[in-house]
Amino acid sequence: MATRRLVLSMYRELLREAEKLPTYNFRMYALRKIKDSYRANSKISDFDKIKELVGVAKYNLALINRQRF
Repeated sequence: MATRRLVLSMYRELLREAEKLPTYNFRMYALRKIKDSYRANSKISDFDKIKELVGVAKYNLALINRQRF
């Protein structure tokens, strides 16, 4: 259950940070990409794959934070 909570909190954090992007096109692309990726991977139950995808999400969060300024 902690994994589900971690994934959902990462999803919300990505969406929050993407909303802060200054350019409309980048903001809409990031939001669309985040939502599509999470929908596509929602049925994955392999913990190793989930762990890998959480790592990718953390990398993308850092990327969004760098783009904000």
